[in-house]
Amino acid sequence: GIQQIELSVRNDHHMQNASQESLDQVIERCLSKLDMQKLQSEFLAQDEFIHLPNVFSLEVVTKHFLPAVEKVRPFVHRSYIPLHKKSGSVSSYTISQQTPIFEELYKSDVFSGFITNITPQEKLLCCPVEDPHSVALYYYTEPGDHIGFHYDSSLYKGLRYTILLGLVENSSCKLVCNLYRGRTDKVPETLNLTITPGSIVMFNGDKLYHAVSPLGKHEERVVLSMEYVTNQHMGYIGRAISNVKDAVTYFGIGSLIGRYEGYHDGEAPLTRTIEAEMESRGTDPASRPHVIAFVNKLSGGQRGKDILPNLIAFLGSENVFDLNEMGGPEPGLHHHLHTPNLRVIACGGDGTLRWVIQGMINVGFRPLPPLGVLPFGTGNDLSRMFGWGPGYKGQDFSSIIPNIVTAASRPMDIWQCSLTPWDPQNGTVFHSESSVHFMFNYFNIGYDPQVALGFHTLRTTRPDLFKARFINKCWYFYYALENILRGSHYLAECCSLEIDGQMVDIPADVRTIVVLNFVARRVGTILRWHWGSTLSEPLVPISSRLASSTNAGTFIMP
Repeated sequence: GIQQIELSVRNDHHMQNASQESLDQVIERCLSKLDMQKLQSEFLAQDEFIHLPNVFSLEVVTKHFLPAVEKVRPFVHRSYIPLHKKSGSVSSYTISQQTPIFEELYKSDVFSGFITNITPQEKLLCCPVEDPHSVALYYYTEPGDHIGFHYDSSLYKGLRYTILLGLVENSSCKLVCNLYRGRTDKVPETLNLTITPGSIVMFNGDKLYHAVSPLGKHEERVVLSMEYVTNQHMGYIGRAISNVKDAVTYFGIGSLIGRYEGYHDGEAPLTRTIEAEMESRGTDPASRPHVIAFVNKLSGGQRGKDILPNLIAFLGSENVFDLNEMGGPEPGLHHHLHTPNLRVIACGGDGTLRWVIQGMINVGFRPLPPLGVLPFGTGNDLSRMFGWGPGYKGQDFSSIIPNIVTAASRPMDIWQCSLTPWDPQNGTVFHSESSVHFMFNYFNIGYDPQVALGFHTLRTTRPDLFKARFINKCWYFYYALENILRGSHYLAECCSLEIDGQMVDIPADVRTIVVLNFVARRVGTILRWHWGSTLSEPLVPISSRLASSTNAGTFIMP
């Protein structure tokens, strides 16, 4: 390792603004009147089901929730599945962008703690951000709107609990619940419930067989659904199946490719400049860092070009640089080479981060300034590893960038890789063609780079084919399949491996060798084992001597 860089650490403290605190106080006041011991007993006695009338008063619903219901009404996606479902839905993506009050309720420690305490579980978790079903609104607005009998089963590797909160109820609709279905020790029971505004229905999705009866003429019903799980893991195949099901049944194709229904990238409301935001947080002007940002418009789903105007408005045109137009980060970095207290934000994926780091080294920054990330890429391994999430979801910059700027930092090694071609036939080494590269996440040879090269080459020549992260992943799958069918080399046939002066045998079936700087790759996959190990043996450094030979530097991480 020849350098270190520091990455910004996510810190949610600043995100808890006055509106969040006031909502927590409202929630706490409304829940304090409930008898928890009685609720726990009733929930278990009814096979993990409970109906709680009027938890929130009509005044609370009208003041805090109904304005948000109206705000997202233009974004409702209607779906019709013959003999099963007809209604409108709004996914968690749109809610996160347009109506944060519902996401605040969902993620509130007070509310989630209350839900957890009713169940027999030690801890309930919010669903991952890529789940469009985690917090959603359901609109029953046209005659005949309904949903047939079903379970709220999921592909999560654990249990999922559904919480329904009534918001608008001007209808004859009923939530029809069949309790104890399939139980031999209980007499089946059917409940027909009206979920009045402020009332809550909570149940184990695997146990309650339920439906919503058809809506009549000139009627309306709106319900908020929140999902909590005991295990956030689903697996790649499970996530793909779940997303396709949600896209077809509820939220439309927009949710499948990770975009907002009816929402155009770059239209997130801009509330203020960074100076105004930092001032509102009480930051000392003398200690405020100078922030510059580099945007890769081709990264991931090409969202960079859409958010560029708002980013310029937030940071100032002199502090935002288009990597594609400038041909790299060096011009912008040269301009700020001697700027004191500098912090840099890379807007893109892992490749964009590497591009900016390489530029810092080329320009001559010593030490490297702290670097943060606004993840627009396809995989975003580094962003996932350090707490910034799997991808940018269109949030207002006034809530994101100041958190990156004021976050703590941690060092991360940057490694220099020297590549020298040679002819294995006669042993000739071509030193004149040697090249030096820098690695900060991983370096690999073999099958994986073949896939990445095909992807990169096509994206460079045909950027129009790479409009969304989901589509990008499909291209990765295509090139992976192509290389498998074409046949990639087994490395033992063409490579030798030497570590710390010792030759290492390469297993005969190995197609890829990876040198890792941290244990995440391939869209957040955490690697736990190395070849030849048992499942109980953790991944270990290949060289303690190399791992310790680093020089101090600076990066922005959690």
